[in-house]
Amino acid sequence: MNMVSALQAERDAQQTTRRMFLAAVNILNDRVEDFEKLVRSGFSVSSIRKIIPKKLLTVTIVDDDRDWVYLVVEYLENAGYDVVWSSTDQADELARILASITPDIVLCDHFMPRLTDLEVIETVKVLAPNTPCVMLTGVIPEDYEAAAARCGAADWVCKNEIGRLVPIIERELGRV
Repeated sequence: MNMVSALQAERDAQQTTRRMFLAAVNILNDRVEDFEKLVRSGFSVSSIRKIIPKKLLTVTIVDDDRDWVYLVVEYLENAGYDVVWSSTDQADELARILASITPDIVLCDHFMPRLTDLEVIETVKVLAPNTPCVMLTGVIPEDYEAAAARCGAADWVCKNEIGRLVPIIERELGRV
């Protein structure tokens, strides 16, 4: 290997390490200093996740797309939460869930065939009045942010901007 190739390989390795580091910082953004110290000490990202304790999060996800539900749960777990979750796309089942547990937060799809986001918010207001409800939407209708706020949603997240979800959850739970 010539000197230029060796330098390029070292630079590529440093860039990869930096990308991994930045991705992990985004996942564990509230523990940046501890995380940086562990990375500098040679720990891998996967071993750091085992060392740093997770935060318990109870969430009810109201969505008709089961794959999306699993993706959200996995995202929250990767963000450092120990997730206890339930999901539904039906009003009667949502009422049963909220009657049996009070989740920390409810995440709700905007467009569903069996249930509207307004019905979800109303149900949450009645059965779990102190539980914030965050709307998730794949398509942002005109004036959606104002409409979501008027109906009582704590906030909304476009599904292709899921990175906004953890800061919103942290804010809503007062953990910032």
